[in-house]
Amino acid sequence: MNLEPFEPIEIRLANGDRHQVVDPDNIAVGKSAVMIGYSDSERIAWCTPHQIVSIEKLDGAKRRANGRKK
Repeated sequence: MNLEPFEPIEIRLANGDRHQVVDPDNIAVGKSAVMIGYSDSERIAWCTPHQIVSIEKLDGAKRRANGRKK
């Protein structure tokens, strides 16, 4: 998450949930947990690394301010 400049990503989970990370300060990655915070609310999403099935760069058309899936 230390790329300069930061490139927004979407994390897709095995259960179908999608989480957009548009700010590098809104994600914390540990050995057994990933935490994603949302700037526009008090919402925080947690998952384990083994639940992640893909991580993709977001282009301008996919991005949403609140990070929720379309």
